[in-house]
Amino acid sequence: MNRREALKVGAIAGLTGAVTSMTAEAVNAQSTASGVTFVFAHGSWHGAWCWANVIPHLVAAGHNAIPLDLPGHGLDAKFPPSYFKRPLDADAFAAEKSHMADIGLDAYTDAVVGAVEQAKAGGAERVVVVGHSMGGVPITFAGEKAAEQIDTLVFLTACMMPPGKPWAEYFAVPSQGDALLGPVLIGDPGVTGALRWDPLSTDRDYLAAAKAALAHDVDDNVLAAAMNLLTPDAPAAIYGVAPELTGAGYGSLERVFIKCSQDWTIRPGTQDLMIADLDAAYPDNPTKVLDIDTSHEVMLSKPRELADALLSVAG
Repeated sequence: MNRREALKVGAIAGLTGAVTSMTAEAVNAQSTASGVTFVFAHGSWHGAWCWANVIPHLVAAGHNAIPLDLPGHGLDAKFPPSYFKRPLDADAFAAEKSHMADIGLDAYTDAVVGAVEQAKAGGAERVVVVGHSMGGVPITFAGEKAAEQIDTLVFLTACMMPPGKPWAEYFAVPSQGDALLGPVLIGDPGVTGALRWDPLSTDRDYLAAAKAALAHDVDDNVLAAAMNLLTPDAPAAIYGVAPELTGAGYGSLERVFIKCSQDWTIRPGTQDLMIADLDAAYPDNPTKVLDIDTSHEVMLSKPRELADALLSVAG
């Protein structure tokens, strides 16, 4: 079995474990759901698997959930061939074009909208769409495209934008000056078409930098399992697209931002700035703000607290 196959098997095993670990109460609750369905859009390098420790709490409370593998992620991932050649040829890996370069924002948006439509077709009375990190970009565009089918957008320390402002502009704001992710990224996104890193690295300094940026408070065993499921590439071009948002569409939706106060990837000051920008655009529909004292990888560090926050949104 090669490394790619092993990653796929690991992802399947992770999701299977999450399902089989549900209590009988949770499984019974799933069949008598209250009419609220959560649609989950993960962040860069992740997949549907990352919500495995969160969803059982929601199901036990009587709700349903649809976790997505966004195009090019999870079981849909395609890897740069140089990624599997160890020892790593750093120059080749840094220069190889990513399959992500051919996946546009429309595909990401359509994946979210498709899941929303699936939820409605399944009888959901309310649909709550949750985006983590990069996942905030497609849920923003999906919110405009399918506003009549979505009740609430939840930005989980995620990329949130006002009309006409691409998220790329937030990379350069002063509050991002001490963010720790930059040194973890590899290559020029203009060349590769991706935000690229190396979760297979055995360099202790590199791995320590990645943990500090993303997951400093995540249990080492949990993080080790996640590192075997994370993929190296995420799309870069989507950050440069300015959203065309309307008050009747996106601006009409309930909007919740869950801040992570120990986030060294999207800094708390940047989270505050995004919230302020959206509230300035839609002053009659201000963002509801919740806070969890944790790192960027809140799904892994504090899944119970995250589930409780989402349950408060569901009502």
